[in-house]
Amino acid sequence: IPSVLFSLHESYRSRSRLQIKMSVCDAGEAAFGGLVLGMASGIRMVASGRVAGNSGAVKSCIVGETTDYSNIFYFAGMLVAGQITATMVPWAFEGYPTLSESWLRHLVGGVITGVGVYLGNGCTVSDTTSLAGPTLRQSEQVPDLLHERKMSKFGISGSLGPLLPFQSGHGLAGISRLSLRSATATPIFMGAAAATVMVRTQFATGPMTPIVSTPTDHFLAEARVAAAALVLGLPMAFLDGDTLSLYSGLWTGVTFGSGLAMGGMVRVSAVMEALGPARFNPTLWILFMTALTTTFILYRIAEYKGIKGARAPDFGPAPDKRLVLGSLLFGLGWGITGMCPGPAVVAVGAAPTEGVPLLTLLSTMAGIKLATLFDPQHKAKKSC
Repeated sequence: IPSVLFSLHESYRSRSRLQIKMSVCDAGEAAFGGLVLGMASGIRMVASGRVAGNSGAVKSCIVGETTDYSNIFYFAGMLVAGQITATMVPWAFEGYPTLSESWLRHLVGGVITGVGVYLGNGCTVSDTTSLAGPTLRQSEQVPDLLHERKMSKFGISGSLGPLLPFQSGHGLAGISRLSLRSATATPIFMGAAAATVMVRTQFATGPMTPIVSTPTDHFLAEARVAAAALVLGLPMAFLDGDTLSLYSGLWTGVTFGSGLAMGGMVRVSAVMEALGPARFNPTLWILFMTALTTTFILYRIAEYKGIKGARAPDFGPAPDKRLVLGSLLFGLGWGITGMCPGPAVVAVGAAPTEGVPLLTLLSTMAGIKLATLFDPQHKAKKSC
């Protein structure tokens, strides 16, 4: 932890822009990043009964019915993760094109992503939030086995307590909860993103990206970040109530964001290459499978402990047209920009003056807000 803090103090003396990194697949770093992602997602469920979802956190900060400070802390944690990883593991990032070269693509793609996030919450949909009406269905409510209490002054969770997972990651938490909605949405948005990338590259094919081994100094630096995250997660064992919800939000944001960076998700080139055959790069898939395996194991531990939020009752509600449309739009926007909300937040935290990630994030937020203006369900909810 001291080494991380010292490096943060010295960071701006030597870094003005993100580094340019050659496109390669470091399977070790991808797997390690996935392990950290899974650790963040799973431990939050085990410790506080809440799910970790990037797109859902961004959405709730913009259009949430109540102010969920846990998600605000989660969002802030991802920004902090960007600064930590840009300092400790700068090779995880790459340079971005100038806005003059790509502003329209990232503006339009970001808005499309935001609309998809609103309709289906992108890769971080709530498989427990009713998308067919303004309130939770009775069958979808998750009992709170840890903190049964009244609505807190922070506006967190209401009478159902923090076990009610309003935003759950489709690809990690949702599938680990055995949610049918997540199992449906994940291949849809990934397939839409892949189709978009292949159209953009005119269905080009080429050799696979070289797979390289992780340099020792890279592994040691990433291990220090992960070890610091584990140490900082220990207080969750002694906290409860609102304090636990807020702290777990901040910790999960920092840890999840660090995993995104170390695993390669903040590099647009790695994401684009993973979604098409022009120069196939398996970084994204190694990270995803490692993260999913880790999350799934930790969710089974949470289920064994009696946390009902770790498993969707009867596989959750059925998929609907709104979910499918949101997933398609999310995948389209992701394929256009190469950045979904989580990595965009981390990239902004790493380099706040970089125009491309900042524009992508702001346009995604604008898309979320824009979607509310044309959604009769949101208008009905506001009038109640």
